[in-house]
Amino acid sequence: MSVFESICLLLCGVGVFLTGMKLMGDGLSKGSAKSIRALFNKISNNRFASYGIGAGATAIVQSSAATTVMSMGLVGAGIMSTTQASAFVLGARLGTTATGILVSLSSISITPVLMALAFIGICLILFVNNETAKAIGYVVGGLGVLFAGMKIMTQSITEQEQISLFFIDLFNAIDFPLLLVVVGALFTGIIQSSSATTGILITLINAGTLQVPQAIFILIGATIGTCITSLIAGLGSEREAKKIALFNILTAIIGAVVVGGLVWILRPYVVRGLSFIGAPEWELSLFGVFYSLLASLACLPFISPLQKLLSKVVKEKKKEQEYACFFIEEKFLKTPAVALLQVLKETENLAELAKQNLLLGFDMLITQNESRRKRVEIEEERIDFITKKISEYLVQLAGKNLPYKDELLVGSLHHVIDDIERIGDHGIDFMKMGAKMINENVVFSEEAASELSAMCEKVVLLYDSAVKAFSERDKEELARVSRLEQQVDDMKKVFASRHVERLNAGACTIETGTYFYTALASLERVGDHLENVAYSIKSITGSVEKA
Repeated sequence: MSVFESICLLLCGVGVFLTGMKLMGDGLSKGSAKSIRALFNKISNNRFASYGIGAGATAIVQSSAATTVMSMGLVGAGIMSTTQASAFVLGARLGTTATGILVSLSSISITPVLMALAFIGICLILFVNNETAKAIGYVVGGLGVLFAGMKIMTQSITEQEQISLFFIDLFNAIDFPLLLVVVGALFTGIIQSSSATTGILITLINAGTLQVPQAIFILIGATIGTCITSLIAGLGSEREAKKIALFNILTAIIGAVVVGGLVWILRPYVVRGLSFIGAPEWELSLFGVFYSLLASLACLPFISPLQKLLSKVVKEKKKEQEYACFFIEEKFLKTPAVALLQVLKETENLAELAKQNLLLGFDMLITQNESRRKRVEIEEERIDFITKKISEYLVQLAGKNLPYKDELLVGSLHHVIDDIERIGDHGIDFMKMGAKMINENVVFSEEAASELSAMCEKVVLLYDSAVKAFSERDKEELARVSRLEQQVDDMKKVFASRHVERLNAGACTIETGTYFYTALASLERVGDHLENVAYSIKSITGSVEKA
């Protein structure tokens, strides 16, 4: 094999290896969507709990960069505090070492069998019509492709002496701890994956071109280089998210200086201790675990002082008030399970905004308080803005590799936000009716105003019940929703009949009656939309009949 062919084979091996990692990561994310959402819901003020959740989530996603960027988004959305996110980020460093342990399996004699898993995985993906089986197929197939990539890389190096000697001479030339750390940081910053760096280092060790005493310092540098992803993501983020991005790289550097410095000083003893493991691949991967554990735990007690320091470095910028979503961000789309959790929260927030605007508009209709007008118009613009953003976000989310149940949920949410947006429109309708009544000097009778208020109170009860059913996915609440919706319908009929009696008795005018009937119809339609929102947990369109 010529040198050129060996170089091409080496590049092919790197590509196959990275593809295997991507397939495996996608499969783990898809198959563990519920687990990831459950982990994020359990984040607490206990920094050790947040540390453990960060480690667990990263072990599932197979990317500390991805989970760190997610935590930045959660901080920006106000879901996590900076203290929680800081502990989470430190835990992510430990979680990402799981890949190194997995890759070290290449040292055992059943590697050819592991490579054959690629065939089993692709069969599951292509021929089994089951979401769980497909997710397993991605994981198993990705694992097989990953080991095949390592085999190709090793073969390309060992079968061409010139390439083997090149790597040996290269690492001998830079065999100085600080220089090796810089090389590890730069290389990982380029490929943006410390897990991939670990896999490539283990391959070079397998090929005999890299020694463990050299590899451990490159690995230390990789923990710094992987922070580049979060730094880039932090450029356009809010102040708190920027603080997390800086905290991430600052603690990585502190860990490299403190723990890495000790490793440098005690290098002969560290290498001798690792040699008892007996297999160079395992020596490196287990060193990665112990290093990440020590470096991250060393920073855990100093989260508060470091955040105070960063608060002085990252100044708050004053900006004009503008509309913005509270929970959804582009960052979350890298992990669809978390993105879906956030879009559900954003939808609940939209429902609350629509409810408040509905009540503001209704208040102007009943009290004819014109001071409500501007507020209703501003809030309606906010509702329209958030509805549009959620819709766009759902379109992006639908393009991701989602489990079938999540695909149905995404489709259902399109209908839910449409119903909520229409509820907000009724707030505008009430406001406009109130404005017309003021201009025409028309007022409701005491009885008419009392009846409309009673019906609105019933709609509020229905609103709370429908949102509870939607947010908690509580099918038992649907019976109460249906009962309240029927009561709203009945009230419309009864109050309409009473108003006819008032008209006949001369207690109300025809002009007042027009506004009264329109208000009754609007409240009844709000009830219909709320029933759709509630029943969306059983039917994609929220239809009671189909549910």
